Amino acid sequence: MGALLALPRLQESGGLVTGYASLFGVADLGGDVVAPGAFRASLARRGAAGVRMLWQHDPAQPIGRWLSIEEDARGLRVAGELSREVARARELAALIREGALDGLSIGFRAERATKDARGRRRLVSVDLWEISLVTFPMLAGARVERKRMASAASLRPAPRPASRVVWRDRAVAVLVSLDAARLDLARRYRPDQPRDEMGKWVFDGGPRRRPGAGGGGASGEPGLVIAAGGFTPEQLDMSVQLFVSAFCQGNINSVLPGQFMDWKVGDVQRLAKSGDARARTCLKLLGRPDY
Repeated sequence: MGALLALPRLQESGGLVTGYASLFGVADLGGDVVAPGAFRASLARRGAAGVRMLWQHDPAQPIGRWLSIEEDARGLRVAGELSREVARARELAALIREGALDGLSIGFRAERATKDARGRRRLVSVDLWEISLVTFPMLAGARVERKRMASAASLRPAPRPASRVVWRDRAVAVLVSLDAARLDLARRYRPDQPRDEMGKWVFDGGPRRRPGAGGGGASGEPGLVIAAGGFTPEQLDMSVQLFVSAFCQGNINSVLPGQFMDWKVGDVQRLAKSGDARARTCLKLLGRPDY
């Protein structure tokens, strides 16, 4: 609680980010529901200092530090500071001030989960290892509070005039993209779509991970899926970031090559077939059942 008492001073110095990274009892786009107390044990082990602040779940892009992470009656309330020495953090601060960016998302490993009456996965205990600023959060209510960024002008390297019309158009473009992404996700993955015993979506009567995923793909390497039948057409058309959010556990982000997060899975697969080692590693990780 001491970190929260210091927030007014941090707000004056600039770069403060506060909001809710998770909400209790609210289903995300993947059908997961977090139970109250799910973060308690993890926070007791790690503390706020042990949870990383990242951009888009990319371990290669830390952007600041979390000062306070606490459970309250509503969910997981967080407070952190963007680093004024990092160019990306200054850009994100500007986007937050203008209302063009406000998403928060958690990276975690499910330690204990159950099924609720509606068949959704209910996360009872999770190992929280990072909280990211994101463009499209899986949980619609996981947001940054804009008012906390009102005095973060010190993060700007130099003042420059900006047209309100330009910023308004950018914000509208982001909202349109967000709506399109939600519609696309809802069309591809229905809330009633069946899952296996581990909580992963099932396609065409069988699990996502095809025979090559667990014991040797087309190249003979364990877990490497590069055969044409390794992924469904819908999965090949997805970005790696969306694939990870939909099918993988949070701990894959710590080992997944970050440069492929915005690539389509199909493009990574084609690069892997050409012999690129990083692309092959990416596909191998996406196909491993323990991730």
